[in-house]
Amino acid sequence: MYIPDYTAAVLRRLEDSGYKSYIVGGCVRDTLLGLTPKDYDIATNAKPNEVLALFAGYKTITAGIKHGTVGVVTGGVVTEITTFRCDGEYANHRHPVSVEYSDSIEDDLARRDFTVNAMAYSPTTGLVDPFGGMKDLRGGILRAVGEPVQRFTEDALRILRGVRFASVYGFEPEPETTRAMLQCAHLLSAVSAERICVELYGALGGPYAEKYMHKFRDVLAPVIPELPAMAARPDPACGDMLRRALAVATAVGEPIWLRLAALLEHVDWRGREESALAASDILRRLKTDRHTRDSAFRLIREPEPADLSRPGIRRLVAKLSPELAVGLLKLRRASAAAARDAEAAEKYTAALALADDILASGDCVSLSMLEIGGDDLIALGVPAGKKLGRLLGLLFEEVLDGKLENTKHALAARASELIAGSQK
Repeated sequence: MYIPDYTAAVLRRLEDSGYKSYIVGGCVRDTLLGLTPKDYDIATNAKPNEVLALFAGYKTITAGIKHGTVGVVTGGVVTEITTFRCDGEYANHRHPVSVEYSDSIEDDLARRDFTVNAMAYSPTTGLVDPFGGMKDLRGGILRAVGEPVQRFTEDALRILRGVRFASVYGFEPEPETTRAMLQCAHLLSAVSAERICVELYGALGGPYAEKYMHKFRDVLAPVIPELPAMAARPDPACGDMLRRALAVATAVGEPIWLRLAALLEHVDWRGREESALAASDILRRLKTDRHTRDSAFRLIREPEPADLSRPGIRRLVAKLSPELAVGLLKLRRASAAAARDAEAAEKYTAALALADDILASGDCVSLSMLEIGGDDLIALGVPAGKKLGRLLGLLFEEVLDGKLENTKHALAARASELIAGSQK
């Protein structure tokens, strides 16, 4: 199993000093799947103070030391080293009240959520897989470690992690795990909105989100209670409105506010305005940041663009912003694709290419980009005030429509014409 040099060096240092050490969890899972892990975590029987002493010459991070974790910087990368642990009783269906150190990697793996995440590997001793994680990985199965209800009752966030792993990797939760996720879903009220959002965002970005977020809509109901109602509304192309929303959210891409707009665009059956308000309320409950909430709200509220010509798209960019205008076109294209409207999807693909060219070419799409300003108009005899603002607005409109070049000479000449005309 490939291990990067900076992680291998940490493992060697621990083992050369007489300690057991393994890479654990997600990095083992992803490596076995042929994926490149985002980071590598190490578990060891060395206590935190022993780790600190062993890496005294290195930069270390001790923010997680009370949980047995020390970060060590090697090769410019932080590797988290955590002492083998056994959890005590859990409080509030989220955190263990106490943690005891162990000398056994098997004890440490027994406290993890799913079998595919409960494997460890050491270059010297090989794979440690006490719960059949490799078999489940090969079978594409998601199985809780030990008794599923106990796992989810201890830490309810594991339920959402299960939905995320299914959506991202296509793992099929086995029947007992599925039943336990449904049975314990009400415990998600104990989980902070911030942690819920991390898992929800991850699930929504997965290639299998349409299948598994639809399947587990009742699991997600304590988080977004509107989802089951969407599934009850028929849709001619996708079967029901939730499946359609998830198909659009999967296809539309990042950023996350764009996926959320896709998910919630039709959350209220009464229409666009009502859906925008409902989406804003949902995202406020989830404590998303204001930019995410406002961006999703504006996209859902915005009607379908009537004019996809170059001037029309310039106007759209001027109205919304470059970021939101491109997002709206992507959303409409993904919606057309989900509705199996190939002609509309092609139309929006062409519109997106136009938008890219408009932004790359530096077309004037805001008043600040006009090559003439208030001082120039005052020099032409326009008094400061509302009349000046109206004149700038007229010039900007003509530039947007492609009737007027955005050059100082052309703008000044047109301004003089408009001033002369207003004085007749």
